[in-house]
Amino acid sequence: MFLAPFKGDGEDGTVLLGAQLDAEHLRLDAGEEIEIAQLAIDTDGRVLGESATRFTLNLRERDSATASGLRYFDRLELPAGRHEIRLVVHQPGGVTGSLVGHVEVPNFTKKAVTISGLVVASLNDPTGRTLRADASVQEALTAQPTINRQFTSSDTLSIWAQVYDNRKDALPTMPVTSRILSQSGTVATTRSRVLSAVGDSASPQFEYRERFELNGLAPGEYLLQVETAVAGKKKNSKTNVVRALPFTIVGE
Repeated sequence: MFLAPFKGDGEDGTVLLGAQLDAEHLRLDAGEEIEIAQLAIDTDGRVLGESATRFTLNLRERDSATASGLRYFDRLELPAGRHEIRLVVHQPGGVTGSLVGHVEVPNFTKKAVTISGLVVASLNDPTGRTLRADASVQEALTAQPTINRQFTSSDTLSIWAQVYDNRKDALPTMPVTSRILSQSGTVATTRSRVLSAVGDSASPQFEYRERFELNGLAPGEYLLQVETAVAGKKKNSKTNVVRALPFTIVGE
């Protein structure tokens, strides 16, 4: 399961949730049903964003899900803060499974500059079946996002995120640097670009897209960083805003 926070309406944030259901323990014949329930629990123990949906499978799900499972995407509207996300999958008369994750939702409306969660698509990701897709994310990536965080060196990753500027002197452009770091901290690759604002000029938003070919990267642990530097309160000072995503390169 992955959890990526984005700016929502008002002071709440939107958390993009993605999960992949293992087909091994599911009944996939046409007409079978799958129930998916989700909820968030804040640090005070309050339950937020509780919902449940029942899906009826068809022949396409059975034929395409056997090898790579079933994908599921949804969004939760949550206030700023730390939340535990619980996802429960159940087949009536069959198995029940659950996933638990944690997400920190920034206060996207009060911080000067923030970066959303990073969403990844993989060129080599197996084609699977999606119970529920997120059309806007798929359009931004021009591909279905992947839940996987293990890739081979022959893969190509597409990354998408949003940058939000709430400063009174917000500018129409935003410099962004992306880098992939090895476990030792060595920079394996780096990219720089200047993003142009979209939307409301009083509180501009920037669409970040980048593409990384992983060829030449040895098996091991890596960290993808997306960073922007903004002017600090002191003269000639800068504040770095960073969003990071760990991933692994495995052998072919």
